[in-house]
Amino acid sequence: MRLKLPNGVSTSRQTRYLAGVVERYGSEGCADITTRQNWQIRGLVLRDAGGVMDGLAALGLSCVQSGMDNVRNPVGNPLAGIDPHEILDTRPFSTLLNDFITDYGRGNPSITNL
Repeated sequence: MRLKLPNGVSTSRQTRYLAGVVERYGSEGCADITTRQNWQIRGLVLRDAGGVMDGLAALGLSCVQSGMDNVRNPVGNPLAGIDPHEILDTRPFSTLLNDFITDYGRGNPSITNL
């Protein structure tokens, strides 16, 4: 299961939840942080996916339009918002772009299956 994290931003609460999901699957479970600033959860059992998706939604996370032939995750500077020399914090723009791409997590059929 791949998640879209605009600009690679996740909170400690979200990260703890994801770590807990992975931990449930023991040696079969692992998580990757991709070069496009996504999380990928591996080893997830399909019958558990609905509950995991509910937990993601409760934390403001989604896997909608995160794989196959979809627009990739909006990436940005990993120091956005904390770099004292940054000209503009791009995190809000990455979030707005992701909201358009995914229609606020509901799915945007006009730009899926590219």
